[in-house]
Amino acid sequence: MKGLLLCCLVTLVDVSLNPKKTYEYKYEGEVNFGLDKPNLAESGVQILCKVTITGVSEQTFLLRVSELEFAEYNGFEGKNGYTSSPNVTKRIAAELAKPFMFEHVNGHIDGIHAYAEVSTTVVNIIRGILDFFQVTVKTTQNIYDLEETGIHGKCQSNYAIEENEETKDWTITQVVDVTNCKEKAAVYRGMAITVVDKLSKERGESVISTMRYNYTIKPTAEGGLITRAHGLERQHFSAFNVKGGSFKMEAMKNLVLLSVNTASASSYGPMESKGDIVYKFEDMNINIPIIMQNLDDPAPKATELIKHLAEANSDGIDSETTEDSIKVYQLMRVIPYEELENMWKQLAENPKYRRWMLDSTAEIGDARVLNFLETRFKANDLTAVEAWHTLLLAFHHLEITPELVEMAKVFLKLPFSKSNTYLWHTVALSYGSLVNKYCVYYTPCPVTAVQPLLDMATEALRSDNKEEMVVALKALGNAGHPGSMKTIMRYLPGVAATPVDLPLRVQSAAIQAMRLITTRDPHSVQDVTLTMFLQKDLPSEVRMLAFRILFDTKPSMALVSTVTAHLLEERDLQVASFAYSYLKGFANSETPDNHYLSTASSLAVKILAPRFGRLSYYYSKAKHVDWFDDRWLAGISLDFFMLRNASNIIPSEIMSTEKLHIIGRIIKLLELGIRAEGIKDLFGAGIPGFKGDFSMSDLMAIFSVLQKWETLEDDKPVFSVYSRVSGQEWFFTDMSKETLRNIITDFWVFYGINTKLFQSGSELKLKNPSAVPWKLSAKINVPEKKFEVDFPPSKEEIEILSIRSDLYAVSRNIEEPDLPKITPIMPPSADPSNEEVLQPNTWHPTSRMCYEYNIYGVGLCMEYELKRQYYYEEYPLYYFLGYSNMALKIVPAQTIKAVDKIHFELDAGPSRHPMSARQLLETLRRLSKKAAQRMNASSNSAPKGRDSHHRHHDIILEVQNSTTEAVFNFKAFAISENQKPEGYDAAMYYTPEASIQNAQLIVSQVGANTNWKMCVDTSLDAEAKAHVRWGAECQTYDVSMKATAAYLNGSKPELKAKVQWNRISEYMAEIGKR
Repeated sequence: MKGLLLCCLVTLVDVSLNPKKTYEYKYEGEVNFGLDKPNLAESGVQILCKVTITGVSEQTFLLRVSELEFAEYNGFEGKNGYTSSPNVTKRIAAELAKPFMFEHVNGHIDGIHAYAEVSTTVVNIIRGILDFFQVTVKTTQNIYDLEETGIHGKCQSNYAIEENEETKDWTITQVVDVTNCKEKAAVYRGMAITVVDKLSKERGESVISTMRYNYTIKPTAEGGLITRAHGLERQHFSAFNVKGGSFKMEAMKNLVLLSVNTASASSYGPMESKGDIVYKFEDMNINIPIIMQNLDDPAPKATELIKHLAEANSDGIDSETTEDSIKVYQLMRVIPYEELENMWKQLAENPKYRRWMLDSTAEIGDARVLNFLETRFKANDLTAVEAWHTLLLAFHHLEITPELVEMAKVFLKLPFSKSNTYLWHTVALSYGSLVNKYCVYYTPCPVTAVQPLLDMATEALRSDNKEEMVVALKALGNAGHPGSMKTIMRYLPGVAATPVDLPLRVQSAAIQAMRLITTRDPHSVQDVTLTMFLQKDLPSEVRMLAFRILFDTKPSMALVSTVTAHLLEERDLQVASFAYSYLKGFANSETPDNHYLSTASSLAVKILAPRFGRLSYYYSKAKHVDWFDDRWLAGISLDFFMLRNASNIIPSEIMSTEKLHIIGRIIKLLELGIRAEGIKDLFGAGIPGFKGDFSMSDLMAIFSVLQKWETLEDDKPVFSVYSRVSGQEWFFTDMSKETLRNIITDFWVFYGINTKLFQSGSELKLKNPSAVPWKLSAKINVPEKKFEVDFPPSKEEIEILSIRSDLYAVSRNIEEPDLPKITPIMPPSADPSNEEVLQPNTWHPTSRMCYEYNIYGVGLCMEYELKRQYYYEEYPLYYFLGYSNMALKIVPAQTIKAVDKIHFELDAGPSRHPMSARQLLETLRRLSKKAAQRMNASSNSAPKGRDSHHRHHDIILEVQNSTTEAVFNFKAFAISENQKPEGYDAAMYYTPEASIQNAQLIVSQVGANTNWKMCVDTSLDAEAKAHVRWGAECQTYDVSMKATAAYLNGSKPELKAKVQWNRISEYMAEIGKR
């Protein structure tokens, strides 16, 4: 039978139901979640029932469910079983008491009808039963495949048919490719602003699903009759590569024919359509996986919870209230609009309640939040900060539908939106982000969605309003709508049909407005950016920005070759350095999305290296670095851009971006950018007195230029900054002179079933509480640059930072929402009694390290505890599964004497300290005498001692001829009533010579019977030197260091350093041996 496909002609027809008969089946369905290991906890649900199908007409049938039993599983295999849940059984049975209607045509379910009050969750249970009757039987082939609609969506199915010679029954095996369905019953939340990484699938998968049906079909005169059916679906999921261990979902269902009888008359009431056989999602915004609560009468419950949360978190973040916060969000999503207004009237007068009310309302996600905010904006009863904060969150969480996008346009026209600069920025940017997500779900994306932003950009250009130009372009950049290309091009030099003289910051915004169109219309972006890059008469910054956007389109080998050829003729070294450094980064890229670009860039670098490979950091740079691991199927990439021009020492623009590669997606984490505007003009082409070695004299030269910043124009920005998260710009501002004058949660992962009636799955909880340890008082004198802070002593252990996580098998149901079954997935101990079961490896490290500061009466402790059970094939998933606890704590410590407060003081001067100057002189004299003694004691050390003696003699003479000024002075004292303070005092001095930069740092312990000091003496001329002494009067221990920089072949620097440990402590010597 090698390679032979046998076809057989049979009399079997499609699976059918006789409308004149009643079919009675026994149905069993269950689903389990865990890690598929016998010693780890799992959770699951089970449904048992009897199903009766009766004909109504030739193609219409009624389905009734009876003898229902619902059970839950939570525990360990072999130790725990399914437990019946009578209350949930009663609730589901009440919805199943009335019949369901469906149409069955040629072996397929065409429509499902039910009573209006029946929930989607219960209809999905019926879909799971009827899915057995969605089967295609071909009478002319025993092996075939076709595309058909089932409960998973429109998917490819493979069939195999075999006849039982004894019973003449037919066994049909159907395998469904549920991974690659065209119209898949799947919803990806929170992924709208991520980029699909198609090439990562060549490295591995994060999700693998299989679905198999087995049918036993008996030929009858009416057609094929299903006498037995079995379905098994398995899904393996990991945040990494499933090859390295995964969560497992296993769903099994059985259908067994009990009897076939003559149909009797059936009655039923009015029904409504519930859709087709495809699984439907219900109230996804309301059903939150990690909690379950009774949602009846939600407004009073939400009001009380908001008050409780406001009080509990008034002095900081209380991590114990995290689940209460999520409960409020869930309640708010079912409160009618009228009751939201009543809650606002109750809570708005209290500042704490008001803030929590606004934050909670922003989570609603539908038309109610837009109506609520529109009412607030029209009434002007929000502050600008409240308005921009709430609108930012509300637009981010808004459900994406054409109706809601249309409603959101009103905020672009409300007068209140423009009452504050930052509020207006937020309104425009947030609407742009809304359009971006809209274009993800609706393709092609209608241009009407982005039209208000196009109108803004056109009007700003017509009225020559530079500020509005930037706002409109940045909003268009967030939207990423391909239909905005023509409008953006009107702003671009070298491609605009009617050239307009615009400042660089506007042109920069216009170029970056194409950044998200690179994935939706890459060819149009390539045409525009390449044209700009090749025009050598354009400003360097414009060409470099165009080059960056060009490479966001992932250009082909041919396009990279074209760019390379032109770079060989490039005369602008700023552009050449930028392009070459970016290509060099891509040449070393490991991430899947740069697979082809990396090859092309590698060839380009080899061609360009002889010409541009030695350009220094005085030229513009674009750095790309990344890391990707196939075992993890995860990685990260970082980009840094520094744009300069030949006429200015200050970079014109600096940008950085970070991206996370995980679960087959590219997530843009954070992007920061700063444009030098007026400050660039302030520095000009050079800084008087600036040598380039960033010595103290260089820093003073920079400072002297900055002191002239008041000469800048009042209406011109000193610099501009922006921030983007997930590729969406959410904040930008121009920092003017006037602005400068006036100038973080918990985490969970759920994998399982989430319905309004029950939840079952695996849940990872991570808590990251943080707290300010003490109340404090502060004195700040800005003109004199003096800062003082006082803390009371710590009386109890305080966690200032901690991270706790654990993985659980979880079961919840709506009848007992406050009594969830939660079992740590890892048992307290392994079961050695079962030798047949493969035992896991165990890892349980713990540590606690503390250091006490007895002077202050406090200690600092770091502790961690990890519990892991794993199998080697589960790498790297098991790193994250199990109990973890890491904490940083402040603890009380035994004090030398009672401490009333801990006092910190910083004097950033410069100010004159005669006592400190005398202390410096005395210390240096002692060091000098000590050097002389060593010189006289040994002839071998004579040159060294003589040099040291002369060195300190020169410093002493210099200090004697000047009044020593401390660059800064820092004190950390423990204050006790009627006693002298104890602690540490540090002072740094700057004592330059003609050609040598000298600085000294002296740290002294303050208190009775102590003479501990640390003295650091540094100098910088042709080489950098540092001499560190500490102990009694700085004489117990001694370390010397020096370093020089040499340049090989006149370009690349080489650092030579030498460290001499003259006398060190036993502890440091022991550390060195390790």
